[in-house]
Amino acid sequence: MRKKTSAFVLNFTLIELLVVIAIIAVLAGILLPALNSARDKGISISCMNTIRTLGFAAVQYAGTYNEYWVPYNRGGDANYAKWYNGNREFASLHGLPVGSVEMRFVKTASVCRAATLLRATDARYPSPAWICMENVYANGLHLDVENGPFSDTWEYRFVRLNKVKQPSSRFGFLETNNEGRTNSNYKWADWIADRNAVKTVPAYRHNGGRAMNIAFFDGHAELRDYTRVDYASTSDPNYNLWRPYKY
Repeated sequence: MRKKTSAFVLNFTLIELLVVIAIIAVLAGILLPALNSARDKGISISCMNTIRTLGFAAVQYAGTYNEYWVPYNRGGDANYAKWYNGNREFASLHGLPVGSVEMRFVKTASVCRAATLLRATDARYPSPAWICMENVYANGLHLDVENGPFSDTWEYRFVRLNKVKQPSSRFGFLETNNEGRTNSNYKWADWIADRNAVKTVPAYRHNGGRAMNIAFFDGHAELRDYTRVDYASTSDPNYNLWRPYKY
């Protein structure tokens, strides 16, 4: 009788164990998506804080430099005059941990953790601790603004804050994959087609690849769905959001 009782107890324990395992599996299936969503939201909020820092620093920069928003390229040495690599005045305002020699490198932990393209390769700034700033954030490709002193090409164009129409709705800094700038000719479909493309494509890294963080000319930042960024034609309401001087 004892042996039968022992066998019965052992079998009952195994059944209980299987039930517990099944319950854990169900709970994991329920909780993991929520945990992943919370993690992604945390990444998005952290990224927004960083891009807000860039936007606010650009507003401060304008206060010092006759109302000029930090330019993409302020002229001179083409490689060391861009906003992310050589503009030390702007770097001192945003305060992000950039390289002391090569300012284009920034500590990975201080920028969007969803950005993984082109990790730093310089021996002085090894991956994964460092990443290239121009592969994370963009000073928008601003059209219909003022020509710079060196050239009338887009790279040297300047934006004066006191001329920006509706600064709270015009794009200042965005997310990108390359060159520290974005090209509005690239659309959300281009991003979906190849999220690792080394292009100046707007990078929709959040909300399942649908949204990006944007800093505006008044210094505030927000997360925007691609439907409020892309435009299909010049008559599209989103078209002027890329053009600071347009109503």
